[in-house]
Amino acid sequence: MARQSRISTRLSAAGLERLGAARLADLLIEEGAGNANLKRRLRLELAAQAGPDVLALEIDKRLTALAAARTRVSWRKRGELIEDLTAHRRMIVERLAPETPGEALAVLIRWFDLYPGLSIRVKDAKGELSAAFEAAAPDLFTLAETAGGEALRDLVDALRRRPQDYARWISSAGEAFGPLTARRLLDGLDVSTRKTPAGRNLLRRLADRAGDLDLWLSLVTPEQAGSPDVAADIARR
Repeated sequence: MARQSRISTRLSAAGLERLGAARLADLLIEEGAGNANLKRRLRLELAAQAGPDVLALEIDKRLTALAAARTRVSWRKRGELIEDLTAHRRMIVERLAPETPGEALAVLIRWFDLYPGLSIRVKDAKGELSAAFEAAAPDLFTLAETAGGEALRDLVDALRRRPQDYARWISSAGEAFGPLTARRLLDGLDVSTRKTPAGRNLLRRLADRAGDLDLWLSLVTPEQAGSPDVAADIARR
């Protein structure tokens, strides 16, 4: 009877360490040749080792490529795309933000800027793409909480460009989005934001976060005030 080895073949960090760096590198190169997401992730990790400037550049290259693409994404490829987006978001939040939070916020805003184009290109009957961006909202507003003036202006500009999307993401931010940041964003927006329904809705969401009841009430139209849901909301306030 063959003698059983005491070395476990169960996958674990400790077990893989026994393979050695050279063998692991060979396996990753081999697997990456047929897995575009893995190859991009490895590039991101190498860029992170080189420093935040290199990492920001590597992320920006991918965001630029995604923004420029026009090919339709089928439901079969949707999961791979969302995995790619999530990997880049995590690198922004987990690796870039601790080093350069202002730059990380600017890069994450560019990540969110992908949504309009992707929503047109991606077959997303289940709403998985929308959910991926909504899940990222707490990260965005967490970074905004500590952002300096210049970085926050980038976010103000983004809100001004796409009020409808950002109104939804504000609702998804949860406790990550506090009243002080909401007030800073409100102060950065001018009166032109009131000129469209989407802009007024955005301002109302911000006013709600900032605890500004007077502003919130001023943004409710007579038609909205007649709605049972809005009337109940007004009564609660």
